[in-house]
Amino acid sequence: MIKQIIAAALGVLLVTGTAQAQQKMSPADIAKTKAEVEAALQHYMTAFSAVDLNEVRDNVWNHPSVNFGPNGATLIDPAQQTQQSDGLIKQLQKDGWVKSDQVRNVVCILNPTSAIVSGDFRRVRADGSVISSSGTTNLFAKNDKGWKMVARIITEAGKVTTCND
Repeated sequence: MIKQIIAAALGVLLVTGTAQAQQKMSPADIAKTKAEVEAALQHYMTAFSAVDLNEVRDNVWNHPSVNFGPNGATLIDPAQQTQQSDGLIKQLQKDGWVKSDQVRNVVCILNPTSAIVSGDFRRVRADGSVISSSGTTNLFAKNDKGWKMVARIITEAGKVTTCND
């Protein structure tokens, strides 16, 4: 099952980028694409923090998509995603959570339609104190609806993927 999930996530990236993977992107195109991907990540953080879970499900995540965490890989089921996120948010709010963010981001453009964003993901209280943090690597693919997250890999805090444009 895990092999199938990994294959699905990588397949989405390969399909979206195979034809364009041979093209060398100009520095201007890389900078423009990085800004687009950073905006897609920020859109996720804003929608999740606003508890707009339908927006997260419908306009942030690609389906199929996969989450890799400490308990292994799981396919994200859009039919259950909103309910699962709602339960998580209720628990976070008990701890004083008001927002999630991701800092110290490294954006790696693999090709015009595939990118990785890696950084420190945090759950934050109103006073700015951090409830929890982890390292996070997000895989994005661009389709006709824009940049969508296809996979998220949770790691130990401070573990950030580096990139060489």
